[in-house]
Formats: sequence, C-alpha cells, structure tokens
Amino acid sequence: MTTDDRFKLLMHRMIARRLDASAIAVARARVDEIDDGRECRQEWRSLLGLPVDGLRRRITERSEEMTRLRLSSPLPIVFDFTDEALRRRMWRLAKKPQELAMVEIYTDLMGTDELTVVEIARMLGRSASWVEHWLRVGDLRSRMRADVEDFAEDRRKRDAALAEIGKSTDTDG
Repeated sequence: MTTDDRFKLLMHRMIARRLDASAIAVARARVDEIDDGRECRQEWRSLLGLPVDGLRRRITERSEEMTRLRLSSPLPIVFDFTDEALRRRMWRLAKKPQELAMVEIYTDLMGTDELTVVEIARMLGRSASWVEHWLRVGDLRSRMRADVEDFAEDRRKRDAALAEIGKSTDTDG
C-alpha cells in the first residue's frame, strides 16, 4: 500500500465516523452529476446504496478493490478537507505505517480504557502528545485489526514459501 493509498484510507476513516444519510445523498448526486461512463461510477452508485453501517465498513476496508475505488471516491467533497494543518498531519501519518501499527496494537490489545496515554507513551518510547495525536486520528481498533490480519497473512505466505523451499531441497538431495 502506497503513502497515497494510506492517506486516502485515513481520509475515508475520518469520513466514516461522520457519515450519515444526507452526506450519502450529496455523494450520490455528485456521482450522477459526473457520470462519464467509467465503471467506477457504477461501483460507487452501488456502494452508496448500502446502509450507512455497511458503507462505513466498505470505505475503510483494506482490499485491492477499495484501494482502487478510493481513488475516485465522491465522499471527500462532502466533508471539508481544506484545512492545511489537518492534511499535513494526515500525510505524516500515512508516511509512517509502522508507528500507526504500534499504537494500534497497544491500544487494542490492552484497551485504551485500561491504559493511560502516558503509559502507552512510555511503552512506545514516545511523548504523550504523540500518542494523543494518534488516538485522535480515529478508530484505532479496526485499523489495528486490519494491520494484524495483514501481518498474519504475510506471515502465513512467508511460512508457506519457506515450507515449499524446504520440500524442494529435501527432494533435490
């Protein structure tokens, strides 16, 4: 996933928290307005027909399909992303996926209710303001689960590849 893909994912996570029926109606009107025959317009029409909770899940989903569709999303026009400071913070977060994953793992596994920001900061060797910034970014639990699932999938693939290599060297010898 590129930095731009992570930026769009962060943007859609922020949108998902504020998404309601009126925002969906505006996005649907935008899709109809710019209907240029591209396949993605029809895909967005279909997505915008989902119930709000279903749409929230889909737009924050980590999949090749949603990564592709977020590039042509009608949703960012519904919310104000013109604040330069906000955009800079989002770009910084998008450039540091490992740090994002670290915070998410601690907050999800330990529960932010049980850990204070200062305790999380100590564990990560970071400042409390750094942790507070990450916690404000949004739904850390769902992002952490996605990152852990990605990590687990990568590990399964690596283990399978290593097993194949081991089998081939056993039969060669």
